Amino acid sequence: MRMEWHDPRMEKRQVQRSVRLHREYHASSESIDPRYAHFVYVSYNKNVNLGEKRHVGSHARNYGENHVENYAENSQIENHVERRQIEHHAERSQTGTRAMGWPGLQRDLEMEEHQEFLVCGRQEGHLVKKIVAKVLSELKRAYLVVSDFLVGVDDSVKEVLGMIGTDTDDVKILGIHGMGGTGKTTLAKIVYNKLCGNFDNCCFLADVRATSRAKGIGFLQTRLISYLSKKAHPIINSMDEGIRTIEQRFSGKKVLILLDDVDEKSALTGLLGRQGCFGLGSRILITTRNVLVLMAFRIHFTYLVHGLDPDRSLQLFSRHAFRRDYPPNEKIEQSREIVELAQGLPLALEVMGSTLYGHKGEMWDEYLDNCKKSGPEEIRSKLMISYDVLDLNHRQIFLNIACLFDGYDKSAVIYMWRDCGLYPTESLEVLQMMALIKTREDNKLWMHEQLKDLGKEIVFQESGGQLEKQNRLWNREDALDLLRRKKTNENLEALSLMLKDLSEHRLALEGFPALPNLKFLQGINSFQI
Repeated sequence: MRMEWHDPRMEKRQVQRSVRLHREYHASSESIDPRYAHFVYVSYNKNVNLGEKRHVGSHARNYGENHVENYAENSQIENHVERRQIEHHAERSQTGTRAMGWPGLQRDLEMEEHQEFLVCGRQEGHLVKKIVAKVLSELKRAYLVVSDFLVGVDDSVKEVLGMIGTDTDDVKILGIHGMGGTGKTTLAKIVYNKLCGNFDNCCFLADVRATSRAKGIGFLQTRLISYLSKKAHPIINSMDEGIRTIEQRFSGKKVLILLDDVDEKSALTGLLGRQGCFGLGSRILITTRNVLVLMAFRIHFTYLVHGLDPDRSLQLFSRHAFRRDYPPNEKIEQSREIVELAQGLPLALEVMGSTLYGHKGEMWDEYLDNCKKSGPEEIRSKLMISYDVLDLNHRQIFLNIACLFDGYDKSAVIYMWRDCGLYPTESLEVLQMMALIKTREDNKLWMHEQLKDLGKEIVFQESGGQLEKQNRLWNREDALDLLRRKKTNENLEALSLMLKDLSEHRLALEGFPALPNLKFLQGINSFQI
């Protein structure tokens, strides 16, 4: 049944009433997004067809515009969501739910409009809660989490945005390069967050270097296609198949892509295909330690990330060591000495500051002495000092993550390590406090590449460089070589092994008896047994 609207002022009052009901139900909320003010109003007017309400949406938007600013400031979205992104989405609401790109939300409302809703009752409040959850989920979908302790990135962000800005319709690819630990990924994430509101198709692939080696380029191609198309895609079996699929599916689509920590041209070829295969207006960000990779792929826009200057280095160190922007008077001199040794490397400053947080004079004296003895030219040695202050149990957990368990679910590994006689809960808390690891929003462990390299080097050095004495093996070829020898290794406790064919599977079975103390096997089969 078509419902006639005789008085526009009545419509606006109805929308305002929906807003008021929402505030009463959620007493802590100061504002409401105009996008779902319209939805609430429409939902309990169940005789109205959703496709006939676009003029109502404009009333809801006009009412809600005054609340956009408060919404951006008071919502639970990460603090780097910019007000203009909220305004951008609010403007799109006037053309109805389909224009907002939320067909699922519209379908839900179309189904629920046939149900009874008590205007002032709990059922409407339940609907509002569902709509709020969907709205916030859509807003947060593309945004990437960055550190709360950002220092000295504003100028770099402006420069990169100036190079890759969205003021032209051509396809732009920009490579951000520099040594490990300089903040390349953080810079790229901030730029990505600032741009993603202008794109309907976004994709962030983390740790491309490590993932491609562990799971293959096909795995990354599958994730790229799934993220950009917003639905699961069958597993890609070959690099050529992936390239063809990407070019066919996205040749006319405007996309935003961030590829983090790329170390080979082949990875760029597999994920980006021909540079012109994406639609006009597309923007692609790449981070790498090796600028030659960018040159080999003929990327013309590059940005070198330098270390922080002394003042900003001191500020970043202070934020981690004292939770303030400047050291207390009694710690100024020691702080300056430590900052000088860190050579402006954000990762080193973060780890050093976090290690000293909450400690008193003696710890500071010993830590500074160790830093001076290790020599100012080696950043890794600075990170090694933080490893040295760990107790034996903390070290075991650190090395496990560095060699094998980066990206694993935190809850799963806690159960496993506990069964192995370790104390993972306390150890993970210590490692996180010292900024040696982080726990991502999806509860998975994360460790910086520089720290992972350090952990693997420690394992290698402790074995005297002998494969038969290593207690952890993460390289597939080394693992197969060890199994092929069938030589006893009583030290080996954790092994990563990717098997490609049935012959390798038989080889592995024959070699395992020589590993009596093996506790963990990380295996990925790319064939059917």
